[in-house]
Amino acid sequence: NQTATGFYGACEIAGTPTTPGLLIVFLLATNGAGTSGPQLFFVSIAPAANTPVVTSSRTTSGTVGTPFAGYTIAATLTPTSFFASALPPGLTLNSATGAITGTPTASGRYEVIVSASNAVGVGAPTVVVFTIAANITFGN
Repeated sequence: NQTATGFYGACEIAGTPTTPGLLIVFLLATNGAGTSGPQLFFVSIAPAANTPVVTSSRTTSGTVGTPFAGYTIAATLTPTSFFASALPPGLTLNSATGAITGTPTASGRYEVIVSASNAVGVGAPTVVVFTIAANITFGN
């Protein structure tokens, strides 16, 4: 939460972004008559030039209780580290190699945001869909 006070007319949001992505900003204005309703703004931060672009598949799959066959984040421009958010339970990321390994423990469809960085900065985030099937056995 950031609050700007003492401004009349215009207000400025300033700074140098360090990570690409989408920011959602709610603004309120207050004066002697009260406070306005919130105004919603979207601020899109583009990645810096010469940052990695993810080139690996946008989908992968596995099965609960079965070692994951593996997924490796691949990217252009010599990445030095990799990022993944909200991996399916039981999977982990090796941030140096981009390899995602482990044994899934819960079925479902997971939208994982991945990106890579190099000496220049962090590349654009990319969504990879992980589909983890239940491991069902029938009969004897």
